[in-house]
Amino acid sequence: FGIFQNSGALLTFGYQVPLGFNHYLSFGLSGGGKFQNIDFTNINPNDPAIFPDIQEKSIRLDGNAGVAYHIGGLNIGFSLQNIFKTNTFPTEQLDVGDLDLVRNYIITGDYMIYFGSDQFIFQPFGLYRVIENHEPQFEAGAIFNIKHALWFGGSYRQDFGIVGLIGFKV
Repeated sequence: FGIFQNSGALLTFGYQVPLGFNHYLSFGLSGGGKFQNIDFTNINPNDPAIFPDIQEKSIRLDGNAGVAYHIGGLNIGFSLQNIFKTNTFPTEQLDVGDLDLVRNYIITGDYMIYFGSDQFIFQPFGLYRVIENHEPQFEAGAIFNIKHALWFGGSYRQDFGIVGLIGFKV
């Protein structure tokens, strides 16, 4: 993004707890790091908006977590995105950040309707996204899955419009 070059790595653990026939709870937790380089070549060093202590290269903690409940074709989920609040312009090479769990989160729900001897699935879905410093956003749509190999669909994303979806398994 502009002057930023980012990459990262996460180690993820997931676990599923059976609660009964076709009924379970899923958990996931990821932790790792983001590696950021700032390209100062196109920046005026006398610009008062640039802090003199900014690190050209830095490492920041990264992590996320989620939980989902499944019963029959119904899936409901809650995920925490970027659970560590770090500085965009780091002043230290290692930015541990602060634990800030509910700054960014997503609530999801969908229902899978099987037909044609389970060869076809119609899946309406909705999600509600909250991202720090942005207005909350709602999205709703549907996906049609053919023989668990090809899928297509669409959605409407608040303040952005219509989105088309297509995919296949290799």
